[in-house]
Amino acid sequence: GVLVFGAASMGALRAAELHGHGMIGVGAVFQRYAPRARGGVRSFGDTDDAAVALLHAPEEQGWRPFTVPLVNAEHALRAALEAGALDPAAHRRCLQAARALHYQERTWDAVLSAGRPSAAVLARWNDFARRGLPDLKADDARLCLREAALAARSSGARPPSLPRAQPSSA
Repeated sequence: GVLVFGAASMGALRAAELHGHGMIGVGAVFQRYAPRARGGVRSFGDTDDAAVALLHAPEEQGWRPFTVPLVNAEHALRAALEAGALDPAAHRRCLQAARALHYQERTWDAVLSAGRPSAAVLARWNDFARRGLPDLKADDARLCLREAALAARSSGARPPSLPRAQPSSA
């Protein structure tokens, strides 16, 4: 009787695997993984869970990302192509590079280096990136929170009470 939502990252993967058991998947990442649960084709090349993985700094440094998840790279590269920041050939090469790089090595510098855009295309990419690259995982996470809040309100469920602080063992 508990609603369980998943989106954006590992939650989207688990929702794709467990939607038949009632888990609610939300967002574009879930939609792209959902066919996998039905025996369909994945849409992230030959990758699996690594398509959402990234390396990031610890909490003390604000969880700053060091690498780019493949789902975000694919989304940003498509947006750059649509905006004219990448031409079709550079888009194809950068997409191939992003898919070929291990998640621990997938940075924008590595993708662009392997994609070999011309100086003019690189300048357009830099202008596009300076305005802020789209973040599919963050968009999906926000959508999931909105969907969960709507579901909670419509169910009449009361929010959980905050746990009481436990006394320190010291």
